[in-house]
Amino acid sequence: MSEIKFSSLRHKEQIKIKPKPPIEDIIHELFDDSENKQVLLDFIVHLRENKMNPLWTLHNTWKANVKGKTIFYIGLFQNSWRIDLFLHNKNNYDDVIVNEELQYVFWDRIVFLPNSIHTCIKCLPGKNVTLYGKDFENVCGCMSKFIRNPNDKTIAGIKRLLDLEKNARTTN
Repeated sequence: MSEIKFSSLRHKEQIKIKPKPPIEDIIHELFDDSENKQVLLDFIVHLRENKMNPLWTLHNTWKANVKGKTIFYIGLFQNSWRIDLFLHNKNNYDDVIVNEELQYVFWDRIVFLPNSIHTCIKCLPGKNVTLYGKDFENVCGCMSKFIRNPNDKTIAGIKRLLDLEKNARTTN
């Protein structure tokens, strides 16, 4: 793959960027040999096997589309990653979410305000929300959409939700 070289005006150093790199290449560059890295690589294999191919969109960000609409974004950082799900048809399978007890995927990603890591001026003091029968107070509406470094259980839930969303989009 060809590389583009450019000079940073701030740092006066040359940086090499690979145009539209496969996500696996960047995972190997950013992640130490850790469990988090293997979980992510296994997840990418699952996505490709299910025709949700992550395509480069921005610096260290990939997305996949189903029926012309984004179904997720994945962002990569040093030894860390996050996924943002776009479940536009969730109302069509809310009963499946409850019956299969997948609510935890939504509950676990909630960011409360204020906190020591994130302060969102736009959302302060936070909103009170009820999500799948559970009440939450002081919720940040901006940051609660991301799932950061999901564990194996959350990955299993994400896979199921993506499959449900994909099926909902292809049958509508």
